[in-house]
Amino acid sequence: MVTYQAAKEEEGLRSLDQLPLGYECEIHSVDHRSASAVRLSYLGFLPGQILRLARVAPLGDPIAVDLGGQRIGLRKIEAQAVQIGKWRKSDGHCG
Repeated sequence: MVTYQAAKEEEGLRSLDQLPLGYECEIHSVDHRSASAVRLSYLGFLPGQILRLARVAPLGDPIAVDLGGQRIGLRKIEAQAVQIGKWRKSDGHCG
């Protein structure tokens, strides 16, 4: 039996919590089953948007991403609901 996460990984998708520091990516989708899905969409986490992982707390949670000219703090559990495509090293500018 293939899990939801395993099926996404086969498509080349990963969750935002797996993005390395200083890399940017395109948002593929937000898991609508997440309790934070509506909040994330209001903040701009929409398919096709480019974001960059800007900061990670010393113990790994929370993280901060740059998206649409704003810096947004997320808990790892919230970041797991955001599916991203391939990532690349950022030049420091996002969006």
